[in-house]
Amino acid sequence: MLPHRAVYDEEHGQFRETVRRFAASKIAPDFQRWEDAGIIDRSLWKAGGEAGLLCPQAPNKRENGCHEWCRGKRFALSP
Repeated sequence: MLPHRAVYDEEHGQFRETVRRFAASKIAPDFQRWEDAGIIDRSLWKAGGEAGLLCPQAPNKRENGCHEWCRGKRFALSP
């Protein structure tokens, strides 16, 4: 683990810990299977989003479930 650096604050440390827990609980158990298959399960992306790890710079969802920043944009995701 890297030593503490003055450029990182407590919030950054909390985010790093969240990522560590997510990797240990959601990635590590299936890592070899995904490596062998050459693809990860789509459910991992959903879990990452629910954990707040995808697009952390984006604002929170609005009541209707849409992000203001994505309005009018198209995203290509396979079903």
